[in-house]
Amino acid sequence: PVTKTFEFNFPSYKSMFKIFSTYVKINKNLGKEPLSASRIIISAIKKGRFFNVIEAMASANGFDTFFETEQGQIVEIGGSSNTTKGNMVVKVPFDFETDIQVIKNGQVYKELPNNLKKIITLPIREPGAYRLEIYISDNTFNTLPWILSNPVFIGIDHSTPLPIEPELKKMEELNKITLLEGR
Repeated sequence: PVTKTFEFNFPSYKSMFKIFSTYVKINKNLGKEPLSASRIIISAIKKGRFFNVIEAMASANGFDTFFETEQGQIVEIGGSSNTTKGNMVVKVPFDFETDIQVIKNGQVYKELPNNLKKIITLPIREPGAYRLEIYISDNTFNTLPWILSNPVFIGIDHSTPLPIEPELKKMEELNKITLLEGR
């Protein structure tokens, strides 16, 4: 209880894990050895090979996205490619409509509303950091992204900071002013 007349019940860990999940993409069998398996998972997370899902809306089993160069090289999320010639492949094997936004360098690059296709191939020819936001169409929470993918860095060095969106730049400037005034 917060006070004698007001009580707030926190959700359990179990219920929280049913709401939000992180899917980690790994390319090998984890095996039965916990230490070895944890190293594989942590390595994939450090490389950015994961995406986030609001599981309370629907499971994302089968979802995948990657960049495939014209030479057939697969670049997983979190990875980078020196070439800008290829396709962003999106696998959405679901029995309901999805609204897909391709985000390039923090801005909406392409929108695919009311999608029912299971596999989408989007030609990419420009450098940038490309990621996905997927929404469930005609859902009570249709303004809330269901799946958020990490980016694939195409034709750029992903260790270099990308241009900041105007709103974030304003926030940074305000924070600097506040910090200076607070001295």
